[in-house]
Amino acid sequence: AAPASNLQPFNEIHDLVIVGSGFTGLSAAYAALKAGVKDILLLDKMEAFGGNSCLCGGLMSVPLNPKQQKQFAENAVNICPMLDECGVQLMDKVIRLGGHSAPRTMVPKAASGGGIVVPIHNWLKKNGVQFRNRSQVIDLLMQDGKVTGVLINCDYNWKDGTSKKEQRIGSRGGVVIATGGWG
Repeated sequence: AAPASNLQPFNEIHDLVIVGSGFTGLSAAYAALKAGVKDILLLDKMEAFGGNSCLCGGLMSVPLNPKQQKQFAENAVNICPMLDECGVQLMDKVIRLGGHSAPRTMVPKAASGGGIVVPIHNWLKKNGVQFRNRSQVIDLLMQDGKVTGVLINCDYNWKDGTSKKEQRIGSRGGVVIATGGWG
């Protein structure tokens, strides 16, 4: 049986809840939007969006990208239309990173992860995805063995670990965990 705390009503309900606003969370939101999901909420515990993806150099190893002629893998190239549609500006070159057998890494013109995250974030917002920062997910809410939402600390302060209140956010279509950052 679900714990009694998981049976309390939700403060709000969305079609999809995504936890994490880096490359993975943004890609999940984009894919869901393209699949017809309308009410998407993307949560991040930090004050700014983008997570570690904003801080990295923004290099993306994408085999079969339009700037590369050889074939190395399948499916990675599928990200290229998303990057174009969202307005990500890439340099007109492909570089080889350490450990790679061939050049396959695309570089944003802004030479940072922000050069990828910011355009995608702006495109998603323009297309109806809701973003809420300073929202620390502290538990997955379950009923009948299925994830039905998340419990969050609202107005989370990462510097001292405090928050103003807890809130229960429900999801009709599931919860995508797209966290990781810093390794």
